[in-house]
Amino acid sequence: MSIFSRSLRKITTFGAPQSFPYSRRTMSVDVSYKLYSRGYCPFTQMVRVALNHTNTPYTFTKDGQAPDWFAAASPDNSVPAMKLPDGTLTNSSVKMIRLAKGADALLIEGAQEWEEKVRMNVVGPFVKVMSSPNPMIQAEERPKLIRGIKMITEHLESRTTGPWFLGSTYSSVDVVLSPVLHRVPLLKYFRGLDISNSTLTAYTTVLESHPPFASVAYPLEQLKKAFIMGLPKQKPMSIGRLQHIAIRAQYDKCVALHDEVASASTYEAGAKIARELSRRAITLTLLIAKHAGFEENVVYPVFEEIQSGATARAHHEHEHDGPVLQEFEDMYTTAAQSIPNGGDLELIKAAYAPLRAKMAAWREEMIAHMDGEEKELMSLTFQLGDKEIPLFKNIYKCISDENEKLVPFVLEFLSPQERMQYMHNLSIAVGEDAEQWKVVGKYVTDNMREGDVKDLAERLPVFAKALA
Repeated sequence: MSIFSRSLRKITTFGAPQSFPYSRRTMSVDVSYKLYSRGYCPFTQMVRVALNHTNTPYTFTKDGQAPDWFAAASPDNSVPAMKLPDGTLTNSSVKMIRLAKGADALLIEGAQEWEEKVRMNVVGPFVKVMSSPNPMIQAEERPKLIRGIKMITEHLESRTTGPWFLGSTYSSVDVVLSPVLHRVPLLKYFRGLDISNSTLTAYTTVLESHPPFASVAYPLEQLKKAFIMGLPKQKPMSIGRLQHIAIRAQYDKCVALHDEVASASTYEAGAKIARELSRRAITLTLLIAKHAGFEENVVYPVFEEIQSGATARAHHEHEHDGPVLQEFEDMYTTAAQSIPNGGDLELIKAAYAPLRAKMAAWREEMIAHMDGEEKELMSLTFQLGDKEIPLFKNIYKCISDENEKLVPFVLEFLSPQERMQYMHNLSIAVGEDAEQWKVVGKYVTDNMREGDVKDLAERLPVFAKALA
């Protein structure tokens, strides 16, 4: 039985058709293995590599109308699915590889044990990090994947012979790893996670050059485009978590700018950094105030309907935060106004030095508040159901009057994929209002580097419409 759940394999079918000249060359007239799949499923690729390597004749149907036996083979509608020569039906890629004609050649000593380790510690976490729309699942699986990559890297480095995983003979372990390691660059592009190393890269090159895999491999650019089109999006209420990420990063930047002011050696440099610090700190107070405002006025009342008393602690902290936000805005406004027109660098340093400790302490307080919200309240967003979209549109109404300042401010320190998600969320709120979407797009293009704008447009086609 496959060690993967059906739900896991459901989320691995992203894409479009490809021909399969390798398997067609090996087919005889009496073909009895029948394989069906959709999209760019890596588990289907594993099966095809195994069939190709063992010269097992098979027919492969992809996308379009499913064969009449598919529903019986795969009650949960997952792929791949196969009809075997004796009429047996299965949707387990593990069974398909085992039942390939000549599969014994792949099941050399140690292969089954290592294949199970690889599926559990590398393939499973890789698929979840790449394909799950839930950031908590992604975060949970990342360390598992990193440990799995360390495991196989250490094994590869300990081999006395090669070039394959278990030495000089190609095995089912190489079959299973081929489509996964081929996708490693996509993991870095979409999830910002770089698991590559020189040992893994060399081994991947060997896998990719093996004809049974090369004949069914998809170009990375094709995979990227397909994944963009079918990318599982987080729910729009992820805006809260994304703004938390931005707030944490902006705090860190403010503290760093304080240190730059303290170490400035010229008046010109010190004045420039100090003005930027004040601008950033004041915008940060605006973002936090808007964030707390939509939570109090829009989100928390709904959360209380779901779970009475759930927002009590966060509400109490917001009451405390209001005066603090005003205090910080006033302090940094006053500090900026006190920058002399002349060249007295020490006056600038004296004005900003007392604020650093306050900023650092405020940062710790707000991070504790956000950590608490994420632990206690984020899970409630998954219980919103049909209320989520109307709720999110009301959130947008609360913050949209400050889009010009806040959209680029939030995006600045998000990862490329997080920027995509944030702008995707805003596009849901804007809806069919093309003119408003162009205005939002201009706020982005006016404040982001050209390369980042192009990257965002590539990841989120709907954003490209804002640039038209």
